[in-house]
Amino acid sequence: MPRFPRQDKGTGVQLGLLVREWGIVLRHAHPSPQNDTIMLTVADIMTQMVQTIDRTATVTDAIVQMRIHGLRSLIVNRISLDMPYGIVTERDIVYKVFARQMNPNRVRVQDVMRQPCIAVEPTLSLHSVAQMFSETGIQRAPVIHDGELLGVISVTDLVMRAELDAPLSPSFA
Repeated sequence: MPRFPRQDKGTGVQLGLLVREWGIVLRHAHPSPQNDTIMLTVADIMTQMVQTIDRTATVTDAIVQMRIHGLRSLIVNRISLDMPYGIVTERDIVYKVFARQMNPNRVRVQDVMRQPCIAVEPTLSLHSVAQMFSETGIQRAPVIHDGELLGVISVTDLVMRAELDAPLSPSFA
């Protein structure tokens, strides 16, 4: 697990951890006065159309929803406002259901999901998210602000939507 607080090397922003009883939200704590360059944040590239599922749904329901929407994960709805969101991924389903030869019609999402899941604030820099993904081994995280689910950020979002210093013209030699 990364150590906090620490300074984001990409933006010079001091990072902090907002720890609640139910989970961890990575957020910016203090902007650096030395760095006035504009950097992309999670809010700039996150996927805003989030598909959710209830914890009592079957894994088959989750698989169908993932297939219909072409997704690799679903955010699991909270059962109350003071509870964290969860996440169920294709990896959870393969490792916890298929590998154990369990019937996905009889297994509930709550039995395979991860809760609490690591969530991020929309103001977090892309560099910080990439570091967090690298250090924790996760590939996606819900974006939450003041308890509200705003979107999801993934490694795919980082690769496909982050700005590059070089032009996007492939060279064919």
